[in-house]
Amino acid sequence: MIRSDQQATGATGATTVVLPPEFLAETEGQGRVTSWCLQEAVLRHKAVGALLMHYGWNSMLESVCAGVPMLCWPFAADQQTNSRMACTEWRVGVELSEDPGREEVEAAIRQVMGGGRGEELRRSAPEWKDKAALAARLGGSSWVNLERVVNEVLAPLMDKK
Repeated sequence: MIRSDQQATGATGATTVVLPPEFLAETEGQGRVTSWCLQEAVLRHKAVGALLMHYGWNSMLESVCAGVPMLCWPFAADQQTNSRMACTEWRVGVELSEDPGREEVEAAIRQVMGGGRGEELRRSAPEWKDKAALAARLGGSSWVNLERVVNEVLAPLMDKK
């Protein structure tokens, strides 16, 4: 998926992706480059073995809920903290350096898809998927905490009426 700030609009109004022609030629027929897609649907596809992302909180939760191992490439804000949680605490991801080269990305993909650490990641990711599902269902910890927040915010408003 390519963000809108990584695209160019031509004279005809058509949007094109700003990627090196070599990349497009090398990967032709192996995938799809698009300006937008439903990430949750992509994560549910059986062909997805891992997701390379910056890992803001929403992407992090979508990956965890889909049970997909992560290649974390944090840039700013909460991304470093999220990456640390995924890679160190939950053990469902591999963190990339700030400016990874092709070799580092390839090595991380091979690590996630291969044996050793990859087996651990592929075993751990579905466990966290199950934990997330339990937390989000009626009576689960996330459900209860959200209900508590809503009640604490709404109760004072209702008292004023």
